[in-house]
Amino acid sequence: MVSRRWTASMLSGPPRAVGPAAFAEILERVEALSVDPHLAERPPDGTPDGHDLFGDFVSYRLLTPERERQQRLIAAALERFIDLVR
Repeated sequence: MVSRRWTASMLSGPPRAVGPAAFAEILERVEALSVDPHLAERPPDGTPDGHDLFGDFVSYRLLTPERERQQRLIAAALERFIDLVR
């Protein structure tokens, strides 16, 4: 299998909550986990459900700003739809 080396410069498109610096952090984490999956950190007790989708609490935290941005966009789109059908 051919491995593709991703870089922060590959981030393109509209502005995102995850900028180049955060994107580089995410890539570093993915690479570290691919080399040693035992680096995955379990979430602390009392963490809301959903964190286990990533299997690594560090990755979950790194991706939180983008996930929240997308959730805001979905909520805004639903509000526009509701306004249209009223």
